[in-house]
Amino acid sequence: ENVATTEVASVLHDCKAPTVLEGIVYGVSVPHYDGRAGMACIRLEEEDEEDDDDIDGDGDRHRQQSQERSRTPRSPPPPSSSSLRRLYLHCTRHLPPYAIPVFLRVRKGQGAMDVTSTFKHRKMGLQRDGFDPKNMSGDALLLRCDKSRSWLP
Repeated sequence: ENVATTEVASVLHDCKAPTVLEGIVYGVSVPHYDGRAGMACIRLEEEDEEDDDDIDGDGDRHRQQSQERSRTPRSPPPPSSSSLRRLYLHCTRHLPPYAIPVFLRVRKGQGAMDVTSTFKHRKMGLQRDGFDPKNMSGDALLLRCDKSRSWLP
């Protein structure tokens, strides 16, 4: 089936839990199969981390850890399995099954994705990278698993 990548990107962007800040949808060639498989490269808003260390509830340890984190630049953690499941369920509510991306590339870091001088996302480099983990530059590569109703590493 033909799929409008702009429609899929719009559905991804409409997801609020997890919040998809940016999404690029494109097709990638899969050896020994006709056509292309859907792949999306997304950038998510950072998730709140649970803090189990503050047993007494006074928040001191949380404040100290927060200050330490703000001094040390780091990549955001990979999305939680519950976030990926919510994203999958959001997609199943708004897209036909054949339009849900088979591969999901979750962008590390918080920098915006590359755009052209007319502010269109650059897809060619992502398409060239395909779904080869060696080309992911530290980004998470996930495969859709309909049985789990999520994307898995």
